[in-house]
Amino acid sequence: MFHEFDDNAVFSQLEESGYGNLEPAISPLELQKLCEGDEILEQLRLSVIKYVHRYAHDVYSMMIEQIELSEKREKGEDTQEDAEAIHETDERRHNLHNALIDSINALSRELVKKEKDAEWMRELQQGGRPAYAKFALLTFYKLHVTMK
Repeated sequence: MFHEFDDNAVFSQLEESGYGNLEPAISPLELQKLCEGDEILEQLRLSVIKYVHRYAHDVYSMMIEQIELSEKREKGEDTQEDAEAIHETDERRHNLHNALIDSINALSRELVKKEKDAEWMRELQQGGRPAYAKFALLTFYKLHVTMK
C-alpha cells in the first residue's frame, strides 16, 4: 500500500531530529555536475533519483503500516491478513532496495569507465545494504530541502 504524506511536515520533523545535518556520500548537486554533458550518465543518474524517490516513499509506507499494525495488536484487533500485508510490503521494499542498489552500482560503474570520480561509492560498498538505504534517504531529503 502506498501512503501519501505531507512533505513539509516530514522534512520539518527530520530537521528537528538532526537528520538535516547529515550528508549523503555525494550530494545530489555534485552528482548532477559529474553527469552533466553525458547522456548515458545523465540517464543513469535520473534512474538513481527515480529509485531514491520510490524507496523513500516505500520506507515511509512500511513505517505507517507497522504503526497501524502495532496499534491493532495493542487492541487485540490484528488479523492474519494484516501480518500478510506487512510481509508483502516488506518483500516489495526489499525488491525495491535491490533495484536501488543495482541502479547506483550501474551509475558508479559508468563513472569509473568514463574516468570520473566514483570515490564516494566506497562508503556505500563498505557499508553494505544499510549504507545504500542511508544514501537513498539522505539524497531524497537533500533533493527536497536544498534543491527546491
